[in-house]
Amino acid sequence: MAEEDFRKLAHRIFTRGDNTAIKDVAVSLGYGYHKLYSRFRGTAAFKPHEIKALIQQHNGPELIEYFLVDTQYFVAPRPNVTGNNVKDIEQGAVHTVLEAVDVLRAVERSMRDQKIDHRDKLEILTEIKEAEGALASLRSLVES
Repeated sequence: MAEEDFRKLAHRIFTRGDNTAIKDVAVSLGYGYHKLYSRFRGTAAFKPHEIKALIQQHNGPELIEYFLVDTQYFVAPRPNVTGNNVKDIEQGAVHTVLEAVDVLRAVERSMRDQKIDHRDKLEILTEIKEAEGALASLRSLVES
């Protein structure tokens, strides 16, 4: 994937709605709006600390997933920790099972016509991704 793809993704994420998100990110970097926007346009390259700030400002996995495409890695959210480790593990395990059930439902729906088309495949893979994240979060809870 090219740097241009990352710029377009970041621009799309931060321009949903109005431009206040871009202004907030620019302020967090100590930049003016126009300096940051020049990164989105491609007249200047993003620096590592700027990419980190974008990831921290955006509450979603898309920016991180960009860097993990075509690797063996995936994004897993940090688990919500209440301070009660036993309860957190229990809730994490239940969440993992529910996500696995969603995978089974997606497979069952797609197999009704005895074939898996591209839409079915996308739905199944999306559900698997969610289940992988839940399982990785559970592992994190158990290991802590």
